[in-house]
Amino acid sequence: MNARSERYAAWSGLLGGALGAVAGIVQAAVGTQLGAWAGSKADPVPLGLLTIGLSGLALTAALIRLRAVRSPGGGVRAAVAGAELVAGLVGFSTVGRLWWLPGALLLAAAASEISASPVGVARAVRRAWPAVLTGILGVGLMLVAATADRPLLLGMGIFGGLAVATAPWIAVRSVPFAATALLLGALPFAALTWWTVITPLTAALALAAGTAAIRRRCQPVAVGRADR
Repeated sequence: MNARSERYAAWSGLLGGALGAVAGIVQAAVGTQLGAWAGSKADPVPLGLLTIGLSGLALTAALIRLRAVRSPGGGVRAAVAGAELVAGLVGFSTVGRLWWLPGALLLAAAASEISASPVGVARAVRRAWPAVLTGILGVGLMLVAATADRPLLLGMGIFGGLAVATAPWIAVRSVPFAATALLLGALPFAALTWWTVITPLTAALALAAGTAAIRRRCQPVAVGRADR
């Protein structure tokens, strides 16, 4: 991938995440008035907040990518592509047509990252599977929270899931901060929804996988040039 393509991938992800956050805000604020443009959702507020959370995850990944635009390793590409893929795909089911542009931008950015170094990305995913699993479980918590009927549970679930999903990837910067984010992201929401069974189980799995990931410091930024 040449320098021009590198910049395209980075800025495409950044713009897609920013537009996705805007789409989530619009969905939460006036989704009921937009009809098919917002997916004709019966309860657009939690879906809008979920979209904002996922867009925040994609934006975080895009900012990491922007800082490493000159020499990203396979691990950086894998983390960024994963965040952009998850946000890009889930968003199509949360805000309808409002997601067409941000979703296309995020998926294009993810495809660019993977195609630039497929072997490096595959190797990084294989090595960092606890972090990848933790990210998936964090998104799972966010999806469960979108069905909550109380604002407190909704907010705790979405932002808690976001904290869980990002915890392993910030471990190399600060292990205590990553561990705190993992615990505060998983435990309160699971405790308040203990009767559902699925939420405590998901949180327990996230804690186990996240702890393993943090111990191994599975942070893509630490992966060197050899993984490209």
